[in-house]
Amino acid sequence: MNAGHVEGRERKHLFDINKIDYAWIEQTNKLSELKLAYNALEEDGYFPDLLRTLGERIITLDPAFARRVHGETQVSSAEAAALNSELNDFFADAAKTDEQLREAVPKDDVENASIFSNGIAVPKEVKSQVADAYEKKQAAEHARLKGNECVKAKEYSEAVASYTRSLALDGDEPYTYANRAMAYLKMKDYRKAIEDANTALALKPGYVKAYHRRGKARAALHEHEEAIKDFQKILESEPDNKEVNKDLMAARTLLNEKLQKQVKTEAAKASADAKTAASSKKSKEAAPKASEKAAEKKKFVRVAIEEDSDEEDDGQDGDKSAAPESTADSSKASEEPLIEEVSSTSTATGSTWWPQKETKRTTTITSKFPLKTTREMLEHAREAKRLMQKGGDDFMRKFEDREKSKAQD
Repeated sequence: MNAGHVEGRERKHLFDINKIDYAWIEQTNKLSELKLAYNALEEDGYFPDLLRTLGERIITLDPAFARRVHGETQVSSAEAAALNSELNDFFADAAKTDEQLREAVPKDDVENASIFSNGIAVPKEVKSQVADAYEKKQAAEHARLKGNECVKAKEYSEAVASYTRSLALDGDEPYTYANRAMAYLKMKDYRKAIEDANTALALKPGYVKAYHRRGKARAALHEHEEAIKDFQKILESEPDNKEVNKDLMAARTLLNEKLQKQVKTEAAKASADAKTAASSKKSKEAAPKASEKAAEKKKFVRVAIEEDSDEEDDGQDGDKSAAPESTADSSKASEEPLIEEVSSTSTATGSTWWPQKETKRTTTITSKFPLKTTREMLEHAREAKRLMQKGGDDFMRKFEDREKSKAQD
């Protein structure tokens, strides 16, 4: 076998039969391409009328091709022996069926005695069943072929209707299911295409075209993993099938894009969750600080300062002779003023230390000497302010110590 024959045999499997129709046959003049198309249609076996038309077209360009189209080729001795063996098997089966029919015929029924060479008639029921089965088979085949022609004409809904009629007459034909799956695929009814492909594979395991059509339907539904399995199943028996390899590569590309998109989505979700957790943590940490600030705003001390006026001092000592002694005492006292801080009134038990609502707290600072000059009054006021600040700080320190003690308990 030369290289040309090998190349031709490999190429016939790769020819796209979907582009073959009656108009293409009439317009194509390239003999080699027509022959490749004939090989593909002959192997497919679904379009006998189209195959016949294509054969006649090739004969007009190559008359020698008529031997192949019309069966005038020489048969080898090996092929003749195989045909004889098949004929012998056929006759043996026919004889067995003949014997079964004889046993089923009543002895007194001679209406159809001429059908057998020995004069035994066939019962009406048996004859009717055989005739009905044959007619159904022929009608189913006719409807299937009509569906094939509709597919070639791209009338897919009509094709589905024809295939459905064919299956109603002969529901065990895997090729019809596979063809209807192709029509559904063209109509983008992918679920029904998958159902018919599954039925075809159940009737004919390993059916390549059913795997291919199911894989294409699954890919269209974004079921890329299952589609890849179907395409890989085909390549186990046809590793050089370019169309299936192309579909497999496309399915793998789409699957990778889908997985990358899922990874990005999950990463974005994880990032959003992390930000939410961080924000929640900050809110929890900020809550005590806000409470402390609010508590600080509520802490205040109201202070009232009362001083002895000059008139009161004058009223207490009306004797002018006592003035020098009072002046001496005032000079001595001005060097070291005596200022007393009087804290706010607490409860009877003395256990209440927090600020009371609507309770006026006062601190009375009593001067032991009369303040006459502006400078003395300012110095006295500064000292009073210092003592009040010190008292407030002491109070806050005690308050915070008690808060910490309560928190630890």
